[in-house]
Amino acid sequence: YNPVSNMKLASGMARIVEMLKLGIRVGIGTDGPGSNNSLDLLQDIKIGTLLQKTRYMDPTALPAKQALWMATRGGAEALNLSNLIGSIEVGKKADIVVIDTRKIRYIPVRDPYTAITYCSSGSDVRDVIVDGKIIVRDGELQTMDLQKIVEDLENAVQELFAG
Repeated sequence: YNPVSNMKLASGMARIVEMLKLGIRVGIGTDGPGSNNSLDLLQDIKIGTLLQKTRYMDPTALPAKQALWMATRGGAEALNLSNLIGSIEVGKKADIVVIDTRKIRYIPVRDPYTAITYCSSGSDVRDVIVDGKIIVRDGELQTMDLQKIVEDLENAVQELFAG
C-alpha cells in the first residue's frame, strides 16, 4: 500500500480495511521517487490512515496501531521476510528507528502509536540502526559523506541538462 504514490498517480484508493479483514498481508511503503518525491514513510503512514478513514467514512478505520503494524510486521509478512525483519526479536536483523518526540506537536498525545502515526515525519528520526549497524546518529548520516553525495548529484544534473 503506497498511499501517496497512489494519489499522485491517481490510481485509486485501495480497500485496505477489506483486504486486512480477508487476511491479505498488506505492508505500507513509499513506492519510488518518480511517484512519491519525499519518500517519507512516516508521512505516508499518516496519509494512508487518513485515506482509509475517508474511503470508509469511518474515523475508526485503520487505527494507528494497525498502520504501524503494516509498516513493520505486516510489511515483513507481505514480503515473506518475517523470519528476518519486522519485529525486535533474538535472531532477527536489528533494524531500529528512534524518533525524537521532544517537539511541541507530540505533547498532547499520550498513546505512542497515535503520536508516531499522526505527529511524526522523517525529520523526527534521530537514530537508525540497520542489521545492528548505526547508520544515523543524532540525525547525522554516519556511513557516507552526505554533502559529497549531494554535490555529485547536483553536478550530474547540471551536466545532464547542459547538453
